[in-house]
Amino acid sequence: MPGSLPLYYPKFKAFDTNGKPLVGGKVYTYNAGATTAQKTYGTASHTVTNTNPVVLNAAGEADIYATGTIKLILKDSSDHTLWTVDNYQTPRRSILLDLDGDTKIDVEPGADIDDIYFYTSGDKKMTINNKGIIPAPGVPITDADGDTCIFVEESADEDIIRFDTGGASGVDNVLLLQNGKVFMGGETSNAFNTQGLTINQGTNDDEAISFKSDIAHGTTSQTETDTFGALLKHSAANGGIRLVGYTADKVGMTLRGVVRSEDTGHTATSKGCVVVEGYTATNTNLKTPSANAVIFTVRSGTSAKFMVDAEGDIFYDGTSTTYDTHDDAQAISDLNQTLAKRDGQTYGLEELQTMKVIQSVDKDGRVFLSHKRKSMLELGAIAELYRVVSVLCEKAGITYSEAKKLTM
Repeated sequence: MPGSLPLYYPKFKAFDTNGKPLVGGKVYTYNAGATTAQKTYGTASHTVTNTNPVVLNAAGEADIYATGTIKLILKDSSDHTLWTVDNYQTPRRSILLDLDGDTKIDVEPGADIDDIYFYTSGDKKMTINNKGIIPAPGVPITDADGDTCIFVEESADEDIIRFDTGGASGVDNVLLLQNGKVFMGGETSNAFNTQGLTINQGTNDDEAISFKSDIAHGTTSQTETDTFGALLKHSAANGGIRLVGYTADKVGMTLRGVVRSEDTGHTATSKGCVVVEGYTATNTNLKTPSANAVIFTVRSGTSAKFMVDAEGDIFYDGTSTTYDTHDDAQAISDLNQTLAKRDGQTYGLEELQTMKVIQSVDKDGRVFLSHKRKSMLELGAIAELYRVVSVLCEKAGITYSEAKKLTM
């Protein structure tokens, strides 16, 4: 509840030119420096509003309570002006001053301004009101030695909160909050981030974001043992992003896309549950990669094993053991029969598994093939058939090219 002290304690009292109580005198109150009437009150709690002017009683007295800076005009009962005082600072409910007056606590500094102001060195440093504790713009909340600070609006209406270490704003700005945006590492703006998180690592090349939990995978040469995932630069010099997952089990990372609408078109504009896109930067823009540019690579360690290029060609490491001691064509034929779940093959399921063409069969009978070994077997079968056909052509007295023409 607002409150104030009387203009004179315990009551306002005025005298005429003869030193007698100013019976029926009139006290007019206005805004400082103006002619706009200013309210005064008959009680300290401001529950009773005085008339303006306030008429003095038979003792030349009245209960007048006001706040802030006002203008006073005193007249006698015949409306003759006795004196005028402008910019009069009304008594405050609580003002604590040091010896030179530049350190103080100011309670309700103006009419119905329900605030408490704290001053040091003559400057207002903090306000307390029904909104909370409000530091003055540019005034931080600091630790004992002043090198760790929280700044709430360094300048008026900038709507920024800064968490700083290093002694002053802008020095090691570890966190900045502004209108739904969060900046870390000294960054203060990002034209491509309307609402979200921006981290500037500066010259640091380790983890930019670390995800921790109650795990212990033990791979402490790469990260801390309870870190299950991290985001960091791919190249310290050139950038790029690396997403790393750590586990004490068999799956370090899962990339999952969940859709409500499926694309079954299989065209150049098809989408999928997971989409991988590759672009080439040209100055400030992007373009479709050129022919033969590698779009997607799978590596074992640092060695590439599988690639897809911009033309849709698939490449894989073709290094493999050939099946020189096997009948490759027969094996391919038997593989087809095995997949069709027929019997009587020379190369049955067990033999094909020994050859590692079939890698495994699950509990539901689904067969998992080695595409690489199947391709090697197919190449061997084609080479064998070519040799057989060449021998037959030689015995028939015609060349392979001539025999080929007979099939056209």
